[in-house]
Amino acid sequence: MQTPNYLYHFKWLKTTFFLTIGFLCLFWIYFFGLQNGSEEVSDIYKAYERAFAIPDLLWICILLFLSFLWLKNNQTKGIVTTIAAGSALVFLALADISFNFQQGLYTVNLFEGLLNSVINMLSLGYGLTLLYVGQSLITLVSNK
Repeated sequence: MQTPNYLYHFKWLKTTFFLTIGFLCLFWIYFFGLQNGSEEVSDIYKAYERAFAIPDLLWICILLFLSFLWLKNNQTKGIVTTIAAGSALVFLALADISFNFQQGLYTVNLFEGLLNSVINMLSLGYGLTLLYVGQSLITLVSNK
């Protein structure tokens, strides 16, 4: 029995892995370069954001990169890392949504509210998509 080519079934997946890694890295460069030292940004927001730098960079980004490498080489452990990355993104999105509601960040102004909403929905949607992809790949591998 021939091993299925995992990335063939989701050709768009490798691009989204790298776009997400790039976006997360750019966000943290922006945050630590501009927002972290700004007097205009609340201390609560800065403390909250700083708590997620390590999980984003040392967990989500590494999982996405490993998913790419392992799926490209048709290694089933890439399915596990894809599911783990999806779960981490869903957790991140739900934590952000909860924090943003509690702090009223969706209603600060129209631009900030829309920006936060779009980022949260993209993170949640992409996380759920990775969970779906992982489940689909498990089905493909198990032929069920």
